[in-house]
Amino acid sequence: MLDAGLAMVLRGMAWWYHAYAHEQSLKERAQHAFAEMQARAKHVRLWHDADALRPREWRAAQRGKHAP
Repeated sequence: MLDAGLAMVLRGMAWWYHAYAHEQSLKERAQHAFAEMQARAKHVRLWHDADALRPREWRAAQRGKHAP
């Protein structure tokens, strides 16, 4: 079975969302953790930018810009 999320993490196109790791099997957690580690080590896509922000952090920063 194809895991699109895992493929995206492996290619540096997405973060592994650790907050939901408890919903994954041990095998899936290991695969996602390894995929993210590999992508980071290879500095692919989002890991190419040392200042890459997780979506949650980016949204919080955007809200701060619009504060009175």
